[in-house]
Amino acid sequence: MVQELQKKERIAWIDLARGIGILLILLGHLPGLGKLGTWIFSFHVPLFFFLSGYLFKNDLSFLPFLKKKAKALLLPYAVLSLGVIAYKMLLQLYQKNFTVSKLLRLFLDFIIQRRSGTVWFLTCLFLVEILFYFASKYLKKYVLLAVVILAPVAGVIYIHFGGPALPWNLDASIMAIPFFYIGYLLKKYPQGLQYVFASKWKTALALLACLIVNLGLCILNRKLGKIETVDMYDSIYGIYPLMLLSAMGGILAIVCLSTMIQSNVIAHIGANSLIYFGWHQQIFTPTAHTVVTRLQSLLAFAEPWFSCLWFLAILAMCAVVENIITRTKLRVLMGKF
Repeated sequence: MVQELQKKERIAWIDLARGIGILLILLGHLPGLGKLGTWIFSFHVPLFFFLSGYLFKNDLSFLPFLKKKAKALLLPYAVLSLGVIAYKMLLQLYQKNFTVSKLLRLFLDFIIQRRSGTVWFLTCLFLVEILFYFASKYLKKYVLLAVVILAPVAGVIYIHFGGPALPWNLDASIMAIPFFYIGYLLKKYPQGLQYVFASKWKTALALLACLIVNLGLCILNRKLGKIETVDMYDSIYGIYPLMLLSAMGGILAIVCLSTMIQSNVIAHIGANSLIYFGWHQQIFTPTAHTVVTRLQSLLAFAEPWFSCLWFLAILAMCAVVENIITRTKLRVLMGKF
């Protein structure tokens, strides 16, 4: 039964968790969410590092591992980046303010990659995978634990002294390593999750407890850390241990939720989340805003409906493009060979 859980349900709940996570990211990037946005930002990006750590394997030699990760992360990064560049170039041409220097600057931004667009996550995750490959393969477990603890300490010091975003978001990578490591540990020692997943009431209680931890520590971090919201993109963590524990509460709540529900739609989004992640904010959000604004001028619906329709329009545009790509040979562009 345990082996069946690991082989079958693991992928199901991971896809659902990814799907829930990407929907929260789409929602979180809409303006005016207030406390809801603060809650979403407390864990939504760390969730993806955690899930990647859960799926991590270091059973290959380095070059095959590097090739595998380049196909899975760097190829989609290049394609998604080119898509954003093309969209911005067309927009500049339409607005009649296009210059070659602007185009070259866009290319340079994505080559250096220091928080350029939502695709910043892909280079960040790539570096986490490479760093963790060497650490997990060649370090003893206690030394590995020490490295995982010291990495964000170094990151906090770097941020404190005003260090800028590093190429390929290396500074964010070292802050993300603990989430990756915790996911890796739960895969390696699955007894805790298996106990929680053994019955629905245990999962429901765990979900409630994790949400309480997440919300309580999120509020505490906001007050003691004197921040409005956690944001890995802008290197805003408040008090990092509080941020880490709060985020883990939210992550584990999503994990519990993903084992309690069934949704082929959300699982499909989770399994094909790169399009949603990479293009929603810079391409589909402004496009959907224009469409919904014109609808509002025609139908004169109330403001709360505007945000709802805006979100649904973004989701619909992402879904259409994602299905065109993933259901054709174009899926190789997203690393699906």
